[in-house]
Amino acid sequence: MNMGNEEDFDFADDHTAKDKGNQYFTQQDYTSAARCYTKALTLCQHKQSTDASIYYKNRAACYLKLNQYQDAITDCNACKYSVYRNINKLTSAALAITPSDTKALFRRCQAFQKLGQLKEAYQEARKLNKLDSKNQAVIDMLRQLNIQMTSQSQALGKTSTKVQQMLSVVLNSSSTNDQKMKALNNLRVVAKEAAGSEFIFREEATWKLLSSLDSETEEVKSSIVKLFIRICQGHRNRMSVTLKEMTKSRLLTMLSSPEEDLCQSIALFLQTALTTLTGCDDNPAKIPNEAIVIDNKVDIDELLDLLIHAMTNQSITISGRSAAINVVVYAIPEAGMTKTFIECKGLSKLLKVAADSAPYFMIDTSASKDQNENTTSECQMHVSVALFQLYKSLRNDQSRLIFRRQCEIFIREHMQYSNDIDMNIGGVIALSALLVGVSEVGIEIAYTDSILQKLFELIASKDLAAKCAATEVFTHICSDKNKCLEIRSQIFPLMKVFYEMKNRKIRIRALVGLCKIGLVDASEVKDWLPEESVLELYSIIRSYLVGGERSSDLKKWSIEALALITLDADAKDALVSDTEALKILFNMAKTKDMAVTFGIASTLVNVTNSYDKPEKNLELEELAKFAQYKIPKVHEKDSEKYVEKRILTMIKNDVVVTLVNLGLDEKSDNCKEKLARVFLALSTEPKHRGVIVQQGGTKILCSLALSGTDKGKSLATQAIAKIGISINPELAFSGQRILETVRPLIGLLSSDSGIQQFEALMALTNLAQVNDTVRRKIMAEKGFTSIEQLMFDDHELIKRAATEAMCNLVNCEEAAEKYLNDKTDRVKLLTLYSGESDFELARAASGTLAILSSNENICKQIIQVKPWLEIMQELLLSEKLELQHRGIYIVANLIEANKAIASEVVESKLLEVLMVLSQETDINKKEIVANAERGLLKAVELGLIKRNK
Repeated sequence: MNMGNEEDFDFADDHTAKDKGNQYFTQQDYTSAARCYTKALTLCQHKQSTDASIYYKNRAACYLKLNQYQDAITDCNACKYSVYRNINKLTSAALAITPSDTKALFRRCQAFQKLGQLKEAYQEARKLNKLDSKNQAVIDMLRQLNIQMTSQSQALGKTSTKVQQMLSVVLNSSSTNDQKMKALNNLRVVAKEAAGSEFIFREEATWKLLSSLDSETEEVKSSIVKLFIRICQGHRNRMSVTLKEMTKSRLLTMLSSPEEDLCQSIALFLQTALTTLTGCDDNPAKIPNEAIVIDNKVDIDELLDLLIHAMTNQSITISGRSAAINVVVYAIPEAGMTKTFIECKGLSKLLKVAADSAPYFMIDTSASKDQNENTTSECQMHVSVALFQLYKSLRNDQSRLIFRRQCEIFIREHMQYSNDIDMNIGGVIALSALLVGVSEVGIEIAYTDSILQKLFELIASKDLAAKCAATEVFTHICSDKNKCLEIRSQIFPLMKVFYEMKNRKIRIRALVGLCKIGLVDASEVKDWLPEESVLELYSIIRSYLVGGERSSDLKKWSIEALALITLDADAKDALVSDTEALKILFNMAKTKDMAVTFGIASTLVNVTNSYDKPEKNLELEELAKFAQYKIPKVHEKDSEKYVEKRILTMIKNDVVVTLVNLGLDEKSDNCKEKLARVFLALSTEPKHRGVIVQQGGTKILCSLALSGTDKGKSLATQAIAKIGISINPELAFSGQRILETVRPLIGLLSSDSGIQQFEALMALTNLAQVNDTVRRKIMAEKGFTSIEQLMFDDHELIKRAATEAMCNLVNCEEAAEKYLNDKTDRVKLLTLYSGESDFELARAASGTLAILSSNENICKQIIQVKPWLEIMQELLLSEKLELQHRGIYIVANLIEANKAIASEVVESKLLEVLMVLSQETDINKKEIVANAERGLLKAVELGLIKRNK
């Protein structure tokens, strides 16, 4: 869908905006059309004119096409509510301007019908019928509504009794918990249908259930909230009324529950409320509707205030806080509320959550197993993920600058403007969370003189918590090569000392820091190692990963250390041979901690050797030897034999499931690229491709092919191509996913890599064989042009593969029509390729001609190619049955095209060959004989030859 740039929606007057909207509507770009009509409404609001009625009607038509039926009703019958809207207080917009506007009435009627509000739809249809009694569309709609209302009435008669019974069970204080849960589950089933949810709402179920909510068990409360979600989702009126009755204090109380399920239900309710009240819940582009946001501003502001309050409220449990942050992660960016969230000081509250983890930061797991340590680590992780998502959703540099300034203000307040050590540590931890979530912003802030100086003061202090927190920040900074080089001389000696400390948390961070510093310019792992050997160092890291402690913190840092140590071939082999360590590593993939997932992805890239490798340059190698420069040698365990062995071991240990877990949640583009690299390494061996499909890898691959770095997308697409070559696409990419593969595969045809082009063509050949829907999708994505260009490629394999893809594609009428234009040389190229010595190329080209030659215009173009007779004769006399079959089919079509073309065939040597082939007795040549006879019979019919008696 073309969303257009902002300047595309900047109009001088409302009429220009309307005309542009009409243009978009004709092009079926209904989202852009709706935006134009919205601009028109804004531009005409001060005019004394009925034009607004037209714009409302037009926008309603867009909303109907986009299945946004509630918005269509709003435009036909716009809502002007009080602070919390009463669903009965509706006034007209289009109809307020022109009360008898039949178009507005009809569109509102359609919207009511689609929403299942048949009574309202029937009332509108009756009004229309009175205004225009001869309108056949209205008469048909009344007939439909009569049938639907009769059916609904019968269903609701039964539903009404059931709903009343279920409500009475839930509201009865003597009912058991199980009985209430069963009744609520049944109510949710009823609410799945639009009519069912409308009926439950009109029965005042929300008010009745809310009245008893406070006295229910946590399990029942959670189920009631889930019912509210089902009733209110996509319905702004219901959501607004329900939010008013729920109240902020009640929502906060439920977020204070120790029960994780209840907290998650509340979070889902708040998330649904935000997406519903901003109008992006049923919007395919997930873009907030400006008019709806303004209309629901009071509710939205209260929701944001509640979320911000919940993140730092001391009475909120860890589960509640995590649930609130999850709403920020998933709903705020989706609802387009990031800018508003930042303006409401939400960013500083997020950073405060990280800073508040300082009291638990220095638990040494060798001496203590305090349960708060893990929960604190999770909160810090949630903050990093939230910061990442918020920053990613910002659309312009000005918004990003505001984001940076707010982060800097918070960190300076805690580090530069305070001498309180605990406050300093909190600021450092917040900076660490920022470095993990948005590294570029974190590094900019860390490298301001005052902050950098404070970090050096803290790392040199005697306070272990300060030392640990500062070490962590410097370790993150060392991920940036340039910054690492600047501070290496100061940090390296400190890290070496910290690595010798007994405190395990400081020691593991120092080890990771040493690895990063050493890797800046070391050619081999052993060049920067401490005194231990690679395997000894692996053993130390393993102890943190596999140790019996519950510390997720130590496991997290051990994974980051593994990502660095596994650059060495011995460490790769040691890890893959260590089943226990491998299992724990793969289990950690389920976490949402960005540092952990990136570390696991990096480790898998190292183990599979799927990183970029420098191309061999023999001349440079000779020069290096002459200069006595040490050239790194490829380790024996980095050879293909060992790599394949490691991949096979990991496949058996469910590495594909691990990759799927890593790819489920939103990741940084760099992390996505690493996942794509590993998938490609696994799919290189054909025997592994079936496992990738069976364990859900293709779903993740499709998402990786559509978003991330250019390199990552091309690698993921290449993996898709490999799978599409070996496995039936209908099995490999089930349902809608098969269409999702088309765009990236066509994009891969523009690659500089010949192997990628070849594999993409092979996969597209198989896709084009599936059905006409897939072929039309290939055409819509401009696949025809891309494939055709590669038919001229110098490389024989690419040229052949492109021709094979075209052979399947021309089964689509739209593709076949491209060949009808006799001003191009397309048919000439196919004819010439049919005479090539390359069997596969000739087979594909002649097969394409066989499909196309049923059209007379194509036949005319074939005989204009100078050596067409020789080429057809070669095909007919070929030893390859496939070529012979295609040739005889084309010749028979030429004879059937018209008498002039048939005469040329009959007057040539082809007639003699046809007669010989028609007498063939070989059982394998039945179809060849049938087509030869078809051609000869047509020649007889045209009077060009006589039948033998």
